[in-house]
Amino acid sequence: MFSCEVIRADAKDAKTDSIPPDWYLYYFDGVWIDLDERKRPQSIPPLPGWATPAGWAQGLRPNGTNKTNGGTNGVKASEYPQQSSVIGEIERMAEQLGRGLYRGLLRDLARVWNPRQIQDVSLQQRVLEHMRSAERGRRRLKAAVDKLGPEALIPVLKQHRLTSIERIDNLELLKRIVLELERASDTGL
Repeated sequence: MFSCEVIRADAKDAKTDSIPPDWYLYYFDGVWIDLDERKRPQSIPPLPGWATPAGWAQGLRPNGTNKTNGGTNGVKASEYPQQSSVIGEIERMAEQLGRGLYRGLLRDLARVWNPRQIQDVSLQQRVLEHMRSAERGRRRLKAAVDKLGPEALIPVLKQHRLTSIERIDNLELLKRIVLELERASDTGL
């Protein structure tokens, strides 16, 4: 019978980068198997490559992610030349977002410094959507600063231990700062 203990034992035997216990069980894709009259599996389903010690050691990760390059084992960008336009859009976002936010999003989402290193098309599109969201956040930040004046931004940045808006490197921090400024502008009226 298939048991979690067997998987866990195999995972601990890996020589490099052992799989964290229990964590990986949430990443199984659905597999249909036949059950007997007592609702027990008639056969043991195969493990995905990343769930074996050899696959984990090779850098395979759940949901197709690969530890070595941050890409996924899905559709490669080179298979769809028109997707280079997505990379171009991502690169054009650099000036609009500022270096800190642009590089922070690339680092956090794709684990790369250069968008051309993103091989998976769906990951490219995800990065672009996050960057568009960040651009909207930057516009809201500018509108709030225009309404309140630049002096209102200083205490908010200090509260988050930042020296300038160029130090904002993720969407969550940008969102908190924008909401604080918008709240201040609403109460100041």
